[in-house]
Amino acid sequence: MRFNPSDFLRIAKWLIDADVEEREAILRTSIGRAYYATHLDSREWLIMHGCQIPKDIDAHKSVITELRRWHSRGVGDMLDYLRKNYRNRADYDLDKTIKRSDAQRAIEISEAIIGSFGLYKG
Repeated sequence: MRFNPSDFLRIAKWLIDADVEEREAILRTSIGRAYYATHLDSREWLIMHGCQIPKDIDAHKSVITELRRWHSRGVGDMLDYLRKNYRNRADYDLDKTIKRSDAQRAIEISEAIIGSFGLYKG
């Protein structure tokens, strides 16, 4: 059975409500899962519509570029914003405190993007 990337978004939503001691690590992980759900669903939507997307290091930028061209500039911009302002900060900026509201906003952006493809059912 093929994996559904939107399952990552369900995990992201579950994680932000987890009552654990390592709260910030959980929130950072939630943001990452929300981003990857969106990146992978975007990539799958593009491939389904005939776009060639590499599966290498350039895939993230390629998905954003092609999403702007094949779907809508606004949706591509949203994915780029999610990557730069949420996922990259959560993964690489260790001096920034990540709050529940950051993870919640990342999930909301993810839902909006995936929803634009008609793929996410909650």
